[in-house]
Amino acid sequence: IKMLETMMDRMFRRQEELVDLQKITSVKQESMDSVVRGLAKKIGISKSHHEEDYEEEHEEETFNTREK
Repeated sequence: IKMLETMMDRMFRRQEELVDLQKITSVKQESMDSVVRGLAKKIGISKSHHEEDYEEEHEEETFNTREK
């Protein structure tokens, strides 16, 4: 029983670490998006064109992650 409790505790801590990593990643993604939008405005690229590119790249990333 003690061993089981230890394993459950480790799994719970690992889950919390993953949640923290996801939060950090989403914050970085949001800041990247805002930087790219700012650059796109300066260069004069329409927002919709960039979003199409981003969605395609994002789909590829999701697909690659699933394969691993």
